[in-house]
Amino acid sequence: MKEKLNGLENTSQPKGGESRTKALSDGQKRTVQQILAKYDPRNLSYEDASAIFRALEEVEIYSPGVFEEVHKAGIDPRKLFTMAMEGKKIPTPSQGGS
Repeated sequence: MKEKLNGLENTSQPKGGESRTKALSDGQKRTVQQILAKYDPRNLSYEDASAIFRALEEVEIYSPGVFEEVHKAGIDPRKLFTMAMEGKKIPTPSQGGS
């Protein structure tokens, strides 16, 4: 399956979990690298981390191989995941007493 989405090539594997267990294809590696190249690994914000995850979801790349590419780009994959999840938290109104 190949299609363009926001200028990135969708090189995902067929549905059914196959892409979740195999290494990334060369096309998938290039796509991940294109996504990561838009961000400064030394100055990632919560919004950047969330945007990276959204971009990976849009091109349907879910393989554990993504973590290796993230690491190669100079980003700690665990920190990226944590930041992305923190960035998705919806602030709750403060519980003020009278």
